[in-house]
Amino acid sequence: MKKTTFLAVLLVAAIAMVFVSCGGGDRGGVTAEGYRDTMVVVIHMEPVTMYPPEQPDPGSVIVRLIYSQLVTRSSCNEYKVVPEVAYRWEHLNDTTIRFFLVDNVYFSNGENLTAYDVQFSLMNANANPFVQIFGSIERVEVVGPHIVDVYLTGANAAFMANLSFTRASAILNKRHAQAVGREGLIRNPLGSGPYVLERWTSGQEIVLARRDCYPGVGPHAPQGGTERIIFRFIPEASSRSMALETGEADIVINPDLNDLDRLASLGFVVETNLSWMISQVNINAAGIPDIRIREALAWAIDREALVEAVFGDMATVATSFVTPYMLGHYNNWNVYYNPDRARQLVAQSNTPGGTTLDMIVWNLPENLMVAEILQFYWRQVGIDVNVLPGATGPVRDQFFAGTYQIYPTNHTWGEINRALHSYVLRPTTYNLPEPYLSRVSDLWHRGLEEMNEARRIELYREMMQVIKSQWVTIPLAFRNIAYVTTNRVDGFFASPGQQPNLMGVRVRN
Repeated sequence: MKKTTFLAVLLVAAIAMVFVSCGGGDRGGVTAEGYRDTMVVVIHMEPVTMYPPEQPDPGSVIVRLIYSQLVTRSSCNEYKVVPEVAYRWEHLNDTTIRFFLVDNVYFSNGENLTAYDVQFSLMNANANPFVQIFGSIERVEVVGPHIVDVYLTGANAAFMANLSFTRASAILNKRHAQAVGREGLIRNPLGSGPYVLERWTSGQEIVLARRDCYPGVGPHAPQGGTERIIFRFIPEASSRSMALETGEADIVINPDLNDLDRLASLGFVVETNLSWMISQVNINAAGIPDIRIREALAWAIDREALVEAVFGDMATVATSFVTPYMLGHYNNWNVYYNPDRARQLVAQSNTPGGTTLDMIVWNLPENLMVAEILQFYWRQVGIDVNVLPGATGPVRDQFFAGTYQIYPTNHTWGEINRALHSYVLRPTTYNLPEPYLSRVSDLWHRGLEEMNEARRIELYREMMQVIKSQWVTIPLAFRNIAYVTTNRVDGFFASPGQQPNLMGVRVRN
């Protein structure tokens, strides 16, 4: 499927934000004429939690329907920060932001959303290392029932961008969250969004039911969304396609990229978009202390062939650590397929006869395919690699803890500071040796605090050059986002952030 470029749609300048009180049990109402009352969405894996701060994709698509956010991202290619529960905000100084909240937002249990819920939610997110705003907030003060002041730990040019994502911005009901705790929120979410969790059948599906008295939040939640949305978990790519062909599914969130042309020829609608996703190989310097072996891993990969085999024309070979759509991008990765150079580096290393390494990888078809291709190329230059598949959560935990050697994965970042944060805020993820770690940390923090955009870009580019010198990241591909729907689906937009908003999506009879 050829890459499709969409014209950015204009944002409505003034977002009408009207909420009414309604309880979780109010799910009645008449289905809009000509539309089905149920929509089936297929995702590639079962979410591990409904707790917003720790929700990885694809569950974020579901969580987004249950929880309102303080601020959010526009549903167009510009992907800008726009209001939601906070209808406006003021920067009182470089480290203080005042948020003004809509005063008639209600949780699904009928309780009014107040500044105290926002205060609790922000401080809860700030304390969680999985969250984009982790450690950025010093305190949150309630100024009035629907006004909060957020005091940052320092000047932070990336704060609003990082706040706009679901993990950081979803608003919890303080009373409920304190009563059930983190463990309770995993399967017992209570939000103020347009849907409530009706049923979660482990291994099969999650069913959301619409709050009919929820009128929407500007363009993000138009009235008349589908009465019931069923999310089915189908790990196997061909089976996801089959669900469309047999009429069992209306939307596939994670289609087989090599099956898009065939599905389009059958009359299905392939929605593609520019993406903020990068496919890369993470390398733990402590796990592979010989820099010559780390460098050899990079020169040994025919990235063009890998991209073609795995992603087809839904990706291009990566030329940087951040995507072309991100502030600070520049083409600094001039490493090409050179197996002779890779063999020479192995011969010069501390293990000239070759070495054996372990590679952890998500147990999903696409990820395993990437891992097997990498394994093939590395064996050609004298580096044997054991592929160790695992579930998403445990593999991700190994990465964060630094208990791995090689880890190929995909990242979707919305801000360059966030894209580079693991090198600094979680130093064990890559275990950069000194003095490189100190240098990277200094540049990252200066970039975070720098309000001049040109100077900020300079700092991040210098940081990326230091990272490159230590061969702890190998960028593979800049990914496009793709989804497939039937031709009866209305209102679907291919979000560049891999989190399509389904609030106003409906299926014609």
